[in-house]
Amino acid sequence: MRRLRGGAHRVVMLAAFGLLVAGCRSRREPPLSMRLAVQDNTICALAFIAEAEGYYEREGLDLSLLRYPSGKLALLGMFDGEADVAACADMPIMSNSLRRDDFALFATIASTYRGAWIVARTDRGIAAAEDLRGKRIGTQQNSAVHFFLAAYLQRHGIPEDEVEIVFLQAVELAPALAAGRIDAFSMRNPFIADARQMLPDKTVELFGEDLYRQTFNLTAKRAYVREETEACRRLVRALARAEALVTRNEAAALEACLRGLGTDRKAEVSADWPRFNLGLSLDQSLLLTLEQQARWALRSRGGDARAIPNYTDYIETAILEAVQPRAVTLIRAEDAP
Repeated sequence: MRRLRGGAHRVVMLAAFGLLVAGCRSRREPPLSMRLAVQDNTICALAFIAEAEGYYEREGLDLSLLRYPSGKLALLGMFDGEADVAACADMPIMSNSLRRDDFALFATIASTYRGAWIVARTDRGIAAAEDLRGKRIGTQQNSAVHFFLAAYLQRHGIPEDEVEIVFLQAVELAPALAAGRIDAFSMRNPFIADARQMLPDKTVELFGEDLYRQTFNLTAKRAYVREETEACRRLVRALARAEALVTRNEAAALEACLRGLGTDRKAEVSADWPRFNLGLSLDQSLLLTLEQQARWALRSRGGDARAIPNYTDYIETAILEAVQPRAVTLIRAEDAP
């Protein structure tokens, strides 16, 4: 190997010393604090994996992971000051965009075509979609599962005035089904798993495989994204580490997710795991989904469906671009030829 001499050798040594000092300095810097609100199920697997594997600490984040029954409630928790960043579905983002513009999303962390489906009581004569006519169907209002229910009924030619939609909180749905107060509900796990357990051999599940690509997105107030950009970057880098583990060693990633969610939920997590595409992105289909949801929401409220927000204004791309530039495939006005 060729050896360096004289001044060149001293330059290399000084450079190496400088890197060592910088590394030591960075290790002595206090971590940045963040409160991340998540939905307590597998669609937020990257967040649970990062916690279990210590990726937040490695990226210099002192992160508190706050669990909510739904992404909608996680987002409301962020708005109420309980959290700094929330992971939530696209539907609550759209719903809030119709009345406020002080927030933005900066990364999608998961997507699925099976994020919502319907569970129904077979002893109420329900075996297929057409059997829902005349039935009482529960769901959580203005949420992704509500949007799925509307899309499912439309797909199968069932006008909403031919069913009775009952709005309940997520945790109320399975008990309401078991007690017979509703005949079916549109939701996800763990609540559908709870219903199966409460009504063994008395339920059927109805899916709409290509109806709705649900995304889960990191969302925060604009002021926080602007003032705490470095903390947001560190969060995304930690989740990128979790994504890499999913790609490199899926079994280890699943085990880490279970450590985060609880090993007692193994059956639920194992069933949900294949349903979700776990990975960072910002793509064009997110914009199209938000616009479709806004048109539906405004029509259902008797409003002008043309008055939908410009959702490019609600998406901050710079943070994800700094970490995984290829994950951003959003077409913005300035990108158009």
